[in-house]
Amino acid sequence: MNFELNDLVWSYDSGTPFEKIGLNCQSFCINAGNLVGLLGATGSGKSTFVKLIAGLLDNKIRIRANGISLRPVDVSYIFQQPEHQLFEDTVGRELEFALKNFDISEDLWPSLISNSLRNCDLDDSFLDRHPLELSGGQRRRVAIASVLVYKPKILILDEPLAGIDPGCSMKLINTMRSYVNSETLVLWVSHDHEALLEWADKAILFEDQSIKFMGSVSESIARCNVADPLLRNFLKGRLQTSTIVNGPEVIEELRGKNNAC
Repeated sequence: MNFELNDLVWSYDSGTPFEKIGLNCQSFCINAGNLVGLLGATGSGKSTFVKLIAGLLDNKIRIRANGISLRPVDVSYIFQQPEHQLFEDTVGRELEFALKNFDISEDLWPSLISNSLRNCDLDDSFLDRHPLELSGGQRRRVAIASVLVYKPKILILDEPLAGIDPGCSMKLINTMRSYVNSETLVLWVSHDHEALLEWADKAILFEDQSIKFMGSVSESIARCNVADPLLRNFLKGRLQTSTIVNGPEVIEELRGKNNAC
């Protein structure tokens, strides 16, 4: 399945003396079945991009699949620290909220909720617990489960690994990877370039409110002016001798060098 992303132009305070371009990109297509990293400096346009295509700026979904416009239920945006948005008094009610909101048949709720919890490395024993009783990593996974429960086609996560320990980070990465299939696309906004190199399939690099490059994660990082210079230069050197760079192998190699030091 191909997703078409259109009308990728946005200005803040349009028509006023304070008007500022937030995004100015050409329309493009991207294949389902990918975990795509979005990288670039703060203010480069990536946050405007994901909010725009998710309909958060003007309630307009800018994505089509096989020529058909996606609906709000098809596109989910998960904010940084989504656990701060939990408001129900049990985990079960938290997951039921979106199902009610999108008028999904109650007969489907038990299986959808169980599957969503399982995809986030949780189980039904959490259903009656209050979110405030959970650890920070568990609350974040509950917040993500509350989105996955209605099975969006596009899942967008903004810095999902920020502020959590390595064990929880790995569980969230597994959640993102396991959600990728032939009908879905996961967009991962991150400044953690090593994590993107190790786990993302492709990348989009933003600069000056537009897309500078789309393609391999290694080449995106090599072109990114805010990437760690050591990683960036290492990848530049590797790309001079090979057009294909295996991200996980590069990370293992770099870790081995660091441990040797």
